[in-house]
Amino acid sequence: MPAPKISVIIPVYNVEEYLPVCLDSVLAQTFSDFEAVCVNDGSPDNSAAILEKYAKKDARIKVVSRPNGGLSAARNTGLENACGEYIYFLDSDDYIHPQLLEILYKEICDDGCDFVSCRFQKVKGKTDSFPSYKDYKTAIVEKPLVELCRNKKLLSVNVWSKLYRRKALGDLQFIPGLIYEDLPFTCACMERCKKGKVIELPLYCYLQRGDSLSGNKEIKLKNCESYIFILRHLSEKFHNSPFEADVTRRFYRPIIKTLLKQKKNPQAEAYIRKELSELLKEKVISWRHFSLRYKIKLWAFLHGL
Repeated sequence: MPAPKISVIIPVYNVEEYLPVCLDSVLAQTFSDFEAVCVNDGSPDNSAAILEKYAKKDARIKVVSRPNGGLSAARNTGLENACGEYIYFLDSDDYIHPQLLEILYKEICDDGCDFVSCRFQKVKGKTDSFPSYKDYKTAIVEKPLVELCRNKKLLSVNVWSKLYRRKALGDLQFIPGLIYEDLPFTCACMERCKKGKVIELPLYCYLQRGDSLSGNKEIKLKNCESYIFILRHLSEKFHNSPFEADVTRRFYRPIIKTLLKQKKNPQAEAYIRKELSELLKEKVISWRHFSLRYKIKLWAFLHGL
């Protein structure tokens, strides 16, 4: 049996309420040559039974089970079990437009791109009807990592907005244990890619969940630890590279600004103060990264003021 053109990787954990809508949107695709690699990440709810039901209904649903290891580990397991020439990541509490795979596949083949990205729309529940798209605007991306850093309106760090050529990803994997795992993965991916394309269509439906990580405004200690790790990781990866200044400008400043906002978070404040002081000593971050206003804020934060 020939390998499918596209592997849709879906990590699954505690999403029994949302999973059927997600899987239905995959099976409703106008492009049929795909497999859906659903990774049950040790989910304690009814998700496993839902996956089994869908796998019996459609052979393109491929279920892989593993002990709970987090989103990064689940996506890596999906990559290990994917057979497609192209890779697409879909979060199991979201869903996609019926033409998403069709349009992204057509565009990635037409220009020999390493990836094709689409837009997303925020939704609060299931959408019962979708517009049919025939005409739309596209933009070629010649320097993906530079554009990611300099033009955030053109490219986002979200992995689920893109169809990737498997050869372009190579052995790239997600870093286990991180909360903001998309950021380092996308930076590394865009560095590898030679050319991409952006489709000006909102083909991904991003569900706004009150209990989700992205919907939670409180930054907990584990989130702060992930941010600090990412700063060190990006510094190590891009130090003395042609992309160092762009990566620093695009990601260091907003990360540190977010950390400085945790002044009233006693659980994280002492940890952040210690780590930022260390990052300055290690020259991972520098005072020159900030405007005068934020230099003052950082100085005050470091001195407990």
